[in-house]
Amino acid sequence: MRGAAPNALTDGETRELARSWMVRYAVVIVALILVQTLFSEAGRLLADAILAPGSGRHAHMWVHHATQAILALALIAFLRRRTHLDFGFRFGSISLGLRAVGVCLGVTTAALVAYDAWIAPALTGQAGSLPFAEGPRLGELAFQLGGSGTSEEILFRSLAITVLAGIRSVRLVGTRWPLTLETLVAAVLFGAAHVQVSTAGVAADPGQLVFAFVMGLAQGVIFQRTRSIVWPMLLHSASNVVACLVVWYVAAS
Repeated sequence: MRGAAPNALTDGETRELARSWMVRYAVVIVALILVQTLFSEAGRLLADAILAPGSGRHAHMWVHHATQAILALALIAFLRRRTHLDFGFRFGSISLGLRAVGVCLGVTTAALVAYDAWIAPALTGQAGSLPFAEGPRLGELAFQLGGSGTSEEILFRSLAITVLAGIRSVRLVGTRWPLTLETLVAAVLFGAAHVQVSTAGVAADPGQLVFAFVMGLAQGVIFQRTRSIVWPMLLHSASNVVACLVVWYVAAS
């Protein structure tokens, strides 16, 4: 009769290991929420402090997102010196990245046109809209191209997914382009960041929440598959620009 393998774990040890990583995972999720909230609030406070009244929404958002990105990069630099985590600051496979961005952007464009032109009017009686498509158009396009995607992908994909995967990467579905637990969690956190909380209460635009969550999933999958944050940044910026253009076009039609 064969004995148990020397390194085999008992059922109790297996359960203990499972509890251990889940506890650490939960602690890191809480830490990420605190970090993301702190960095975002720091950006808001700095913008309020250095910008003159009437500087405009876009100036405020540039300062906010730049501050958020700098703080996230500082934390990533700190973690890189003390761990072997790879935060994806490379181009990776250019052909794979471009193909992924192209396919996702095409699907996103079609979905936005369908929602703004047909689905939203059927449900609400008016064309769809997104809060970030408001205000001076050139300023909005410049911010979406240069500020939004870069800052938010560093904080919500490069930092969040990498740290969570460093504890344990859990594949949920898919093989070639797998959706993992860490990508799902990061997308939920990204969607939650679009909820406005103030003394007046909680406010959120449903269309923007869905858009942020779905794009967060796509950007996370691309980040892990290409091992590069460049392509999620590009998709994020391009999809926001497309969203603005679609909203403006439908509104003018």
